[in-house]
Amino acid sequence: FFKRSGAIRKACREVADFTFINGPLIVQPITSAGDLDAPDVEDGKLVDENTPIEEQPRAWWRADDDGNYLDWDKSVAYLNEVLKDEGPFDGIVGFSQGGCLAGILASAFEKPERMPGLELPKGQGAFRFAVAVSGFRSRDKLHQKLFEQPIETPVLHVLGRADQIVDLERSQTLVDVCKNSRVELHDGGHSLPSQWVFLASILA
Repeated sequence: FFKRSGAIRKACREVADFTFINGPLIVQPITSAGDLDAPDVEDGKLVDENTPIEEQPRAWWRADDDGNYLDWDKSVAYLNEVLKDEGPFDGIVGFSQGGCLAGILASAFEKPERMPGLELPKGQGAFRFAVAVSGFRSRDKLHQKLFEQPIETPVLHVLGRADQIVDLERSQTLVDVCKNSRVELHDGGHSLPSQWVFLASILA
């Protein structure tokens, strides 16, 4: 994501510092029919801790057939450490499963009691903004309390009309629970666009 966001980082260099974090779970590459909730194994391309870090697909959870997000507690513990060591943060930008996480945290930072186990450090309040690129609403039952009331944090949703991994209908599930949503569509697929119109949207 650091590499993919080079144009955005350059455009924002006068107004923002970026912190990049990896999901704590190693997963296998997603096949064309894969599910972002529970990525499939692509034949012959198993990865582990010995695989170069830039070639390690990472995730914030895995899901079972009932939509429960497995190992979520590991991600919460990891996020608590990041918040303690590197926070506070003004906003969050997430892509794909990270876009889903952006929605989760935008709600949780407004009212931390919505997410048991989350530990916000002193001085960390609600985000000023969130950006969800190809994001979607969490299916996990434990997260539904996060969406009982609309998310107040301004959220920019960047969505690809040709996205075959997270289609527009699925992304709409997150848009619908955000009170202050702004949607920017591009003609590409499951990607982070670098065209100036989208950089300007983020800067705005």
